[in-house]
Amino acid sequence: MKIKIINQSNKENGVEIISPLLGHNIFNLDNVADSECDELECWLTNKIPADRLYSTIQNYVSKLRHDATIRFIGIDLMQTCLAVVNRQLNIAEANQVIYGGPEAFNMNVSMVCANDIAAILQQLGIVITKKSLTGGIFTVEGERP
Repeated sequence: MKIKIINQSNKENGVEIISPLLGHNIFNLDNVADSECDELECWLTNKIPADRLYSTIQNYVSKLRHDATIRFIGIDLMQTCLAVVNRQLNIAEANQVIYGGPEAFNMNVSMVCANDIAAILQQLGIVITKKSLTGGIFTVEGERP
């Protein structure tokens, strides 16, 4: 089973879409059996409150089979701050990046760095296989041994 946690309501073949637009709880995947998922991809990292980040990621990891892949994509706080300091983003652009759009489903509730996500995954026994930054967007990918 492949799970994608994303702000979309479109279905994809062979992919279980978990989306707040469909009324799903993105913080707790109790509707998915433990150790059932081959691949989990979270595009809503910045929608998870900072005080729930560890428990949410822990819940996601519990759904992974051994040798399964988990991937987080999000806005990197450090890169955003650097872009402001280096005048690559003005204040209005920075606010858009940090807080998202005015619609509730587009609003960000937390900002993290790729290293924060990688550290949590490693604490939960995930082996980091990829960490990248492109245009202020991070991807952290790991595998459950």
